[in-house]
Amino acid sequence: MNAASPDKLVIQASGFGFPMTARQLIQHAKKFLLGLEAISPWRRPFEVSGCTEETGDMPIAEDLSDFDAVVMRALRSYTNVLYYNENEPDTQSLTPDSFSPYGFMSTFTNAPSVSEYKNCVSVHFRASGLEDSVFYNKAVYVVEIPFDTRDNVNMDWIDPDTVFRVFEYLIVNCNPRKCVAFGSDQSRRIPGFPKTYTLGWLNYTIDPKIARVFMQMGKAVPYRGGVLLKLGDDVSVLSAPGIDAELTEIGKMLSSAGVTQ
Repeated sequence: MNAASPDKLVIQASGFGFPMTARQLIQHAKKFLLGLEAISPWRRPFEVSGCTEETGDMPIAEDLSDFDAVVMRALRSYTNVLYYNENEPDTQSLTPDSFSPYGFMSTFTNAPSVSEYKNCVSVHFRASGLEDSVFYNKAVYVVEIPFDTRDNVNMDWIDPDTVFRVFEYLIVNCNPRKCVAFGSDQSRRIPGFPKTYTLGWLNYTIDPKIARVFMQMGKAVPYRGGVLLKLGDDVSVLSAPGIDAELTEIGKMLSSAGVTQ
């Protein structure tokens, strides 16, 4: 990895998923994190964070024996939310079988496994919400990997094969409308519009309008029911000469096709 690499690699899947109860999210998060451990450098022990000082950075036992209880405590830290329980429609407090109108959120980090907190790898879950019996498939899962080129921090994550395995893992397990891998400092967005479409080194979509634009670039291939646009051999391509012009051209084509996000 060289100086052109990002300070943070972001792999993000979005636009998918049925609403989950708190219990379902906890079960799904556990399964997802164990699967991530099998195909990437992600390792136990890890911790989960709620939204209060008391629930920030709560460690989880390495054998995951307290996983459900600790994550439920993190979910309970989100107050002023009117939850919905199909079995107890008059109960608006959080129970394991409750749905959230906003979608449950949880953030896990591998802080107990690293020497400095700033080097933590984070995994963010946001499930789809359910309100008035209407669900919103706006789930977002994000894996964020910070890098420190001076101290070779998290260099095992930058290998293109590793990045693609995580990228593919999100697609296979989430069935998203969109998945992208990009560098936080090197990402480029469509200029001039309030809503933007983030482009990265790896770009996957099942949206027909976006897929047509990607195919017109001459670099995209059919992939897992959608289209994959790969802009180079690794994430450092996002600082290569001419990349700004290429991404600006893709942005113009997406705009002309009516794509805003």
